[in-house]
Amino acid sequence: MLINGRGVDQEFSKSEQLYRWFSSDCHPLGTSIPIFAVELPDVSVNRSKHGGKKEYVLYNGVNGNRLTGKGILQFLVEDVPERICIEGECDVDFRILHCPLEYNYYHAEIQAHDKTRGHLKEFVDGQDDNLWQTWRVKLRRKMRVIQQSPSPQT
Repeated sequence: MLINGRGVDQEFSKSEQLYRWFSSDCHPLGTSIPIFAVELPDVSVNRSKHGGKKEYVLYNGVNGNRLTGKGILQFLVEDVPERICIEGECDVDFRILHCPLEYNYYHAEIQAHDKTRGHLKEFVDGQDDNLWQTWRVKLRRKMRVIQQSPSPQT
């Protein structure tokens, strides 16, 4: 999982798998994936390219611990909406960028880029509500739960 001198790779095939963790408490089996499983505005994911495995999304490379009580969502690069149009306006594009971390070479982010505001690093309450809601719903429909971990016993 370490970078080990490897460079950034911004080439994504449409069939490349992306993985994201979610809180298993929030998604009992048989229910739909909650809308908040898709964080905003940047969605942190792991890629499958270069040997990235689904389990890596649950590994904390800094302290060596495995996240507990988390499940894994999977979707494809082609499932990420490239553009969202609200009321005829198509000003926001979504991009997947490889953003390797020191302890997680497979890390990537799905980012929103507005024609006038650039990279939307924060969500403007009231101004962006329809945009985010629409985008989250579209992506959530493509996500599949591929692993569910039981919550830790208390």
